[in-house]
Amino acid sequence: MCRSCITCSKTSAITQQQMMGQLPASRVTPSAPFNHTGMDFAGPFIIKKGHTRRPVYLKAYACLFVCFSTKAVHIELVSDLTSEAFFAALKSFVARRGCPTHLQSDNGSNFVGAAEGYLCPLVREDYSNSHR
Repeated sequence: MCRSCITCSKTSAITQQQMMGQLPASRVTPSAPFNHTGMDFAGPFIIKKGHTRRPVYLKAYACLFVCFSTKAVHIELVSDLTSEAFFAALKSFVARRGCPTHLQSDNGSNFVGAAEGYLCPLVREDYSNSHR
C-alpha cells in the first residue's frame, strides 16, 4: 500500500469511536414521565391581546418543563418573569402532570425566590402532613 493511492487510503482508514460523557443517573434510569424534570424560561414573545382594530401587544414568556428520562416537553405561558408567575406555572404543571420528585433549574432569581418563598413552606407542610 502506498500513501499516495487514494483508493488504498480510503479502504484502509481507521474508524473513530464515539466518546460518551458521563450522564447523571436521573437521565439514564427509567422512571415515570416528568418524575425528574428540568425547567427554564424562554422568550420574550410578543402576543396580541384582543380582536379589535387596535389590539394591545404584550410580552409573554414560556416556562419549559423537560422530562429527563423521556425528553418530553411541557410548555406553560407566563406573563412575566416574577416568582409569582413561575409558581402559578408550576402549580398548573403539577395539576396536569403530577408532582415531580426532582426539579432542576438554573440559578435564576425567579426560581430562587420561588424556592425560598413558596416551595420550602409547601414542602415542609406536605412533609409534616404525611408523617403524622
